[in-house]
Amino acid sequence: MTDGIFDSSLERYIDGDASDCGDDTSNPTTTNTALAIADSPVQSSNMENPASPSESQIAQLIPRAPWETRRNRIRKRLHESLEKEELPVYQVKRSRRWPNQQRAVGWITQHGKAHFDMYYANLLGQWGVKPAHQSTCILLPADWAALDPVRLAALFDISKCPRMWADGLPFQYEDHITSLTRAVAWFADSDWPRNGQDLDNFLGCGPYKSKQGSHLCHHNLCIVHLTYESPDDNEDRKQCYARAKFLRQENLKVSEHCHKHDPPCLMKLAVLTMAELLLIQFTILRQARDLPPITPPLQPRWHTYPTFETQLPLTFAQEGTAIVLEDDKIEVSKGKALVTQKPELVCSFCLGIKCFKGLIAFWSHLVHQHYQTTTTNPYLKVLIDEGDLLEAVRLTANLWRDYWAHSDGGKRRDPTMAKLLQVEEPTFTWANVLEWKLR
Repeated sequence: MTDGIFDSSLERYIDGDASDCGDDTSNPTTTNTALAIADSPVQSSNMENPASPSESQIAQLIPRAPWETRRNRIRKRLHESLEKEELPVYQVKRSRRWPNQQRAVGWITQHGKAHFDMYYANLLGQWGVKPAHQSTCILLPADWAALDPVRLAALFDISKCPRMWADGLPFQYEDHITSLTRAVAWFADSDWPRNGQDLDNFLGCGPYKSKQGSHLCHHNLCIVHLTYESPDDNEDRKQCYARAKFLRQENLKVSEHCHKHDPPCLMKLAVLTMAELLLIQFTILRQARDLPPITPPLQPRWHTYPTFETQLPLTFAQEGTAIVLEDDKIEVSKGKALVTQKPELVCSFCLGIKCFKGLIAFWSHLVHQHYQTTTTNPYLKVLIDEGDLLEAVRLTANLWRDYWAHSDGGKRRDPTMAKLLQVEEPTFTWANVLEWKLR
């Protein structure tokens, strides 16, 4: 459009003759806009200087038509789309329960987080602490899941500490199961809500580097001090653990946090042994459940540090930096105890504490971990005589039968009930147990 056309159109627009411009002069908004254009500095400058205004100035003064606004909006979206990267294409894991759906969809929903938060609060409440507890570690191996913490406190001694490579608790929600520690890192409030891309990475899908649950306290059985980060960052934390271990061995000051990572490593908790952490954990439990304290054990010969910690505050910590127990983080209401009418299925042959929720699982453990076979490695198992194993089967069968007699279970066609009836027979032997082919 030429300057002359702009000038003539603008003059007719200002004079009120907008018929050629395609505008409705009956619209009061249009009339007010025309008056604003007439009084604008551009028009004043035109009266002084006959030179016509630039196209950009006129474009700012004349209101845009709706179609032009929509066109500019589309152009903007196209321009932004050209600057973005292509959407990655990759395979996702399907649900085994719902084959036409991606696995673990419920793990990014508010309902899934609420379910986990309730489970996590109840689990920590059994140990006498609240979810906000951070002062000490709460170690929970899978072998302890079926027993009440108070009962565990009565059975525990230093010789029954879990092994360093012991498995932790699992956690399952809907169609996906993973370790509890990884679930704690996933459902952390600081990183919530999660998106679909996070879920794909959580399940091991997509072209991005995976992330994992990392322990700030460097104890793999702890269910409290966790963060969600890359494997490289997790591996780099080992340097802090080595430094803290050296400082404590030399009886030097160990800082509470490292100054290298975010969130920082918990240096004082990292250098505590598993025996020390469990003794402190049971001390807190007794305090929360209002149980009488016990006499701390003597320092074992294999302990390599100058001090042996059994309660808070820690004696090796320097004054003013000691870890103390926050009273408002103790679950003084005793929480929801893991009380059940089921018999306690605790293996008396294992060196540590190992308990079971089901009878078949306990019998399978006796067969695969304590029975001598041609393929058995005696250095990996505690081998027990057949007579003692058979007596354990008979004893637990009687306990389970009495339990089922006073409950809704124990149907005659139940596979477990069939085995209980077989144990009652006088001709029952250990060979019959092997015939069950327990997995």
